[in-house]
Amino acid sequence: MPPHSAPASGDVIVRHDRQQDHDIFLLRTVPGDDEFQFGSRAEAVAHATKYARHQHVHLATLDSCSRTFSSMSRMSDSDA
Repeated sequence: MPPHSAPASGDVIVRHDRQQDHDIFLLRTVPGDDEFQFGSRAEAVAHATKYARHQHVHLATLDSCSRTFSSMSRMSDSDA
């Protein structure tokens, strides 16, 4: 997935948000709503990476300010 392109069905998205003056990191698959919430980016990316490797899909982060995606390449179990 080239940087700034839309993720494909099944890809994993980690996005940053603020709620009640706290940073939160949300995880979801495309298409779909936010499914999991984490207190740190590292924790969210770790969970997303594990899932993406297992499913052989892309992992992307969403910049909530600019609404653009930055990509981490397709993950597979052999990347571990």
